[in-house]
Amino acid sequence: MPAGAPRATHWDFMVERDGALRTWALEREPADGVDIAALALADHRLAYLEYEGPVSGNRGEVSRLHGGVCRVKRSDADVCEIEIAADQLRGQVLLTREDDRDHWTFRFSSGSVATPR
Repeated sequence: MPAGAPRATHWDFMVERDGALRTWALEREPADGVDIAALALADHRLAYLEYEGPVSGNRGEVSRLHGGVCRVKRSDADVCEIEIAADQLRGQVLLTREDDRDHWTFRFSSGSVATPR
């Protein structure tokens, strides 16, 4: 995709960590028990937690779908396990890295999440 070109519709999952937002682009809206391909993006500024409007460089629009609080239970190079209490989603998020360093699998569960081996 050329620099500055709009990306297909996606959902950014952002977690505040050390003064920045660790961010993954999800190919679809989170749903209970569904594995979703996720692409790790560069950290975003904290201002994006509240921002809605145009994205610079005519790359589209952003709107907020959910907001809430989270607690990171585990975070390492290959796994990120998070408890979330968002506007409409409450439960666990498990992100696991695939073979490629930027490709992850996102799974939301309204129940508990089993920690991977």
